[in-house]
Amino acid sequence: EGEAAFEIQFSDLSGNDGIPVTASTNNTKVIFDRTAPADFTVGLLTPTGGNQAAGIWNLTNTGMDIIVPVANDTTLKNGWVLLYGKIGANGFEDLGAPAEIVSSDLSTDKVISVQGERIEELTGFAEGEIIYVKAEMFDRPGNITEGSQSATEILIDETPASITPIAIISNNDNTALAKVGDTVTVSFTTSEILIDTTVSISGQSANITGLGSNQFKAEYVMANGDPEGVIEFDISFIDVQGNPLTGANTTTDASEVTFDKTKPTLDPVTITSDNSCSSGAIAKAENIVTIYFTSLESLLSTFAIVMGDTVSVTDLGSSQYKIDHQLTAEDAEGNITFLIRVTDLVGNVSEDITTTTDSSNVEFDNTIPLLTNVHI
Repeated sequence: EGEAAFEIQFSDLSGNDGIPVTASTNNTKVIFDRTAPADFTVGLLTPTGGNQAAGIWNLTNTGMDIIVPVANDTTLKNGWVLLYGKIGANGFEDLGAPAEIVSSDLSTDKVISVQGERIEELTGFAEGEIIYVKAEMFDRPGNITEGSQSATEILIDETPASITPIAIISNNDNTALAKVGDTVTVSFTTSEILIDTTVSISGQSANITGLGSNQFKAEYVMANGDPEGVIEFDISFIDVQGNPLTGANTTTDASEVTFDKTKPTLDPVTITSDNSCSSGAIAKAENIVTIYFTSLESLLSTFAIVMGDTVSVTDLGSSQYKIDHQLTAEDAEGNITFLIRVTDLVGNVSEDITTTTDSSNVEFDNTIPLLTNVHI
């Protein structure tokens, strides 16, 4: 090995011997090198792009950085490295074009990047399999050393964590309903640890609490600006392996919560009396005044006052109700006064209803008629 020696002996046509030549006239030379590059072991394998998780190839990764240690050997300058990969027990396959060794690579850990498509094209690439990498190093003369297989291995995990069960509930007395100010909770459990989680409820960001054992709850207080109807939610996360899941928006137990922010209304509301005069528009002491009303939705409770007295409300079915009140001589004369207040199933309270919807009215007259200026 070493510099290739040569000697040129020559003479002219007259037989004069020239001075033997043992060096080039332009300082060129050839070095004979039969020593292969030093043994090496492929270093760290690092999936790149997307969500990076040590030792994992996930569905967001787009490439891999591979470390190959390069010795302080000048014959390696302008040499090259060839990378090979394999899946499980399959054979090694090349991972692309040779990577040139430049002077700055000497005595360093050279990082070589491989495109994700090439990784995923390896024979046997599948969920749960292992990626292995090895390399061949060539020096400038072409001597080759096959390095030891990578010190690290990469597990293929492209499946996001599963999420079940998923349930939604409200802190309203009726847990399937919610009004303004009620807290709606979405609870869920995942099959793996999560590193990032977002939940929206009714289109708004929810407060997430980890409960341990991969169990979570997300809470949101309903506001007046939220849309009425079945409350929508959306769960998104990144699991510990870096795989994302988006669009988990249905419960596994068929639970749902309906948001109702509208105060209940009554229509029609009418009043009459059992006095036979004037079609029930007047009343005297001992007459019974009856108020009928119909709710446009199911009610949780009703409350009524007639002529200053709290009275009971009779449920007639089909969201129809009746109030009966017997007048006494102590009641004040004039138009019969009343107040109705109802609460719907979610807890919304109506405005105070004090007038009829058809302008019906009952006047209370408790004055005994007198005759004056009677002649015979």
